[in-house]
Amino acid sequence: MRKHYGMLILIIALLIIGTSIGSSADSRTCELKLEQYHANMPMIDLFFYPTDFSGAPILDFVFDASEVEAYLDDQLLDVDVFECQDFVTTYVVVLDISGSVGKKYFENAKEALQRLVNKLDNNKLMLLTMGEDIITRLDGSESIEDAHTIISGLELGTSNEKTNYYEGLNKAIDLAEKMSGDRSVVVTISDGLNTKESSYNRQDTLERMKNAKLSMHAIGIGRKDNAVALDDLKRFAEATNGFYTCIQAEDKESIDYGLLFKTKYKI
Repeated sequence: MRKHYGMLILIIALLIIGTSIGSSADSRTCELKLEQYHANMPMIDLFFYPTDFSGAPILDFVFDASEVEAYLDDQLLDVDVFECQDFVTTYVVVLDISGSVGKKYFENAKEALQRLVNKLDNNKLMLLTMGEDIITRLDGSESIEDAHTIISGLELGTSNEKTNYYEGLNKAIDLAEKMSGDRSVVVTISDGLNTKESSYNRQDTLERMKNAKLSMHAIGIGRKDNAVALDDLKRFAEATNGFYTCIQAEDKESIDYGLLFKTKYKI
């Protein structure tokens, strides 16, 4: 029991002491954002990424592992930090197909998903579509060709179709918890509007995601009429140690930025 308690202190120490660093290999100053951790006593894996002080991930940051210090009971520990190259990530993508999303946003998201399929390597993609019903479109076992065909065939819902948002997130948690691998993340592409009553609510969903040690990265679809929903989407993502980016109708780069974000480090 004491060893487990000590490892929790180590996590806290890394968050507090190792969060603000300037790497000698890069002139910029960054914060280290802990995404998730997995304990396999006596070892522990911490997945984290560098961000600027606005909270945005720095994808091209040149990281110097020697800059990270970890302490336990005021004692400096020897830790190994390295960039992960061969670990398996399962992406559970929740795509909003309700009519409120808009056709241009939807088509851009489909194109971005196609590009993600081409870059998966040994990683896995699971895809849920979220309207009034939550449907599993990809379960991670499909070939590249089949995944492309399925994504190409996705259609946007009608203008009056509602969004069962929190049920979609809970289904994503169900899928992520069943997957084996080093790391699972939920990525949601949505305008953030929950317009259908459900047995799930925001707080229960957030707590469940935290308990499952999952992070949610959010790609918000930006319009003038959903600013409040997007702000809530941003706060939800940040509460799970995920990041948030907002896209506009013609903005393809930010969708790729969110979906293809894989630069993680491991202690």
